[in-house]
Amino acid sequence: MTPEEMLLGLANVDPPILIESNKTLLEAIGVLEKEIYHTNMIHWLLNTTRDEKGDYLLLDHVFNELKKNNRKQLDGINPQNLKRLKKEASDGKGGKVDLMIEWDNFILLIENKIHSSEQPNQCADYLDNIREKKKDIILIYLTLGGSKPKSEYNIKKKELICLSYRTLIDYLKKYHPENKSNKNHIILKDYILSIRKILKLPGEPMKDKKINQTSE
Repeated sequence: MTPEEMLLGLANVDPPILIESNKTLLEAIGVLEKEIYHTNMIHWLLNTTRDEKGDYLLLDHVFNELKKNNRKQLDGINPQNLKRLKKEASDGKGGKVDLMIEWDNFILLIENKIHSSEQPNQCADYLDNIREKKKDIILIYLTLGGSKPKSEYNIKKKELICLSYRTLIDYLKKYHPENKSNKNHIILKDYILSIRKILKLPGEPMKDKKINQTSE
C-alpha cells in the first residue's frame, strides 16, 4: 500500500476521517511499527519526489548526504542516471531485498529492519547473488540503532553501510523543497514524525485536519 492509497482510504469514507493531533498517517491506520510500510514509504518518497523534468530530488539529496561519510564507496555515481528503483527486488536466487536502486555500473541495496533481525547470512547472500550482475554493489543495512548485520564478517567492508533511522531522519530534515505545501513534502514531514515516535524522540504534534489530496 502506497502513501497515496493510505490517504485515499482515509479521505474517501463519509464523513472523512480526522487524524488526531498526536497521530501520524502510519499511526492512524495502525501500522506505525510494521516494517513493510516503512519500506513502502521510503520507496514511494524516493521514487515520486521529482521535479518537472523528472529528476529525483529527494533521492539526490539523500545520496549526497550519504556521500559525506561514504565518499569512497559512492563517489562518481549520479543519482539521476538510475535505471530502476524497485522494492522487494529479487536477488536472482529466491531472495528478495527490500529496496534495489540500479545504475548501469552500480547497484545500491537497502535492507530495512525495524524490530526483526537478520535471517542467517541474509545480507551476505544478497550481495553474493546480486554480485553476479558484474556491477559494483553496496548494501545499506537500515536499523533503528545503526547496528551491524550478523553476516558482516562475510561481507566486504567497502560493500556495507550501516545506517540508523536517527541518521536517516537527519538526512530527511535537511531536504528543503521550493514548494513546501505539495503532497510529497507533507507526507515526508509526517513520516519523519512517525520515525521520531518509534525512536521515542520529542516531536511537535500535528494539527487536527481532514485528509485531502493536495496538488503536486
